[in-house]
Amino acid sequence: MPSPFLGGGIFFREQLSAPVFQGDNSMTIREICEKAKELTNTSFELGTDSQPANSMAALLIKCAKFTVSEITSLYVPLKAKETATFSDSKLQYYALPYAVKEVLKVEIRGTECEFEAFPDFIFCKDAANATASITFLYTISPSSLDTPFNLPPKISIETLAFGALTEYYLRRGETEEGIFFRNRYDFALAKATVSKRSVRLRPNVL
Repeated sequence: MPSPFLGGGIFFREQLSAPVFQGDNSMTIREICEKAKELTNTSFELGTDSQPANSMAALLIKCAKFTVSEITSLYVPLKAKETATFSDSKLQYYALPYAVKEVLKVEIRGTECEFEAFPDFIFCKDAANATASITFLYTISPSSLDTPFNLPPKISIETLAFGALTEYYLRRGETEEGIFFRNRYDFALAKATVSKRSVRLRPNVL
C-alpha cells in the first residue's frame, strides 16, 4: 500500500465523453478528504477553510477541490434547467445558481428562442424583459470544506478520493503513489461513462 499522500510530471489521462447527468448525490469536500485518509490509513485533522490543520491537510483540501472541478469540467457534464428573468434581452450568468459551462436552450412559455452566449451573459432578443427557462451545462468549484454539492450517483466519494490522492501525491513528486491512485481513479471514471478519448492534462501548479 502506498505511503500516505501526492503531484508533478505530465501524464496522459483518458478524457471520458459521458452522457449529461443530473446531480443528486450530496457530498462535501471534508467527506472526500476523510475518505482519502481512510484509503491511506492516515490520521490527521483537516482544520477549517481559513485555517487548515497543517500543510498535509491544506494540500489534500486543494486537491479534493481540484478533483471536483476537473470531473465536472471534463468528464461528467452536469445539466440544469432554471427559470430567470431577462433585462433588456440580457441575462447575466451570476443570476443562475451554478457556474455555467455551456448554454443549451432558452425557452419562453415552452417555445425555444434563438440566443447568443457571451462570456458574461446570454443575449436573447425575444426575451426582452421576460421570464425564461434556461437549460445549460455547469461545473462545480467548491470553495468550502463543509458546503454540500451534488454529483451524479455513479460518482462516489471514493472515486473523488482517488482523484484527490492522485493530485496529492503527484504534486508532492511521489510519482509511484500517484500512478497507483490514478489507475483507480481512471477505472472508476470509466465505469461511470460510455466512451473515451485521449487528452493531455498537466497538473496545476500550487
